[in-house]
Amino acid sequence: MIFDIVGINYFVSKNVFTGSKEQFNFRIAPVEDILEVATWYGMLCYQKSDILARNTFELNQQGLDACIAWLEEQYHIYKIQGTEI
Repeated sequence: MIFDIVGINYFVSKNVFTGSKEQFNFRIAPVEDILEVATWYGMLCYQKSDILARNTFELNQQGLDACIAWLEEQYHIYKIQGTEI
């Protein structure tokens, strides 16, 4: 596993989670019954960055597992593209 992401109860409690690895950044936010996920590259915060990818997942354990898998795919895309972004 590339990212150490908190459990589903954290999101059910309506908390937002952000993380990064190298210059790859992500934000997971619960909105009603879904998880909204965004990724971006660079040193800037979420509010100041150009979001490169977005996705939504169900707010349950299966949705969180799918979210983590998607984030890992996005990270691999970042690694392949390197600093060209």
